[in-house]
Amino acid sequence: ADRGVALIQETEQALSEIVSAVEHTDQDVRAISAAVTGLLDGLNAIASRMDSISAVAEESAAGAQETSAAAQEQRGLIAQVSDGAVDLASMAHDLHDLVDLLGTGSAEEARVPALRP
Repeated sequence: ADRGVALIQETEQALSEIVSAVEHTDQDVRAISAAVTGLLDGLNAIASRMDSISAVAEESAAGAQETSAAAQEQRGLIAQVSDGAVDLASMAHDLHDLVDLLGTGSAEEARVPALRP
């Protein structure tokens, strides 16, 4: 009988230790769960910020493309103005040659009649 009482007390002690260990394990699992939830919240915040950065980068790229297109258009316009300036210089040279050919006289003599259609 004494042996049975001792076994019951040992079993009781072992079960008490098991319950205590399970309670500690439960607390650890809850702490890990809270930490994982915090990490997931942080990851979601990072993903949201990355989406925002991506949107800004896309807008920036679109702006750069528009700027490039505008610069290219301006280069074309500058080329047209340059060609026009070359044409005007050629006309001025031709006009100067005509004035030299006609000679210098009074303003009335140098007057060229207006062209009419």
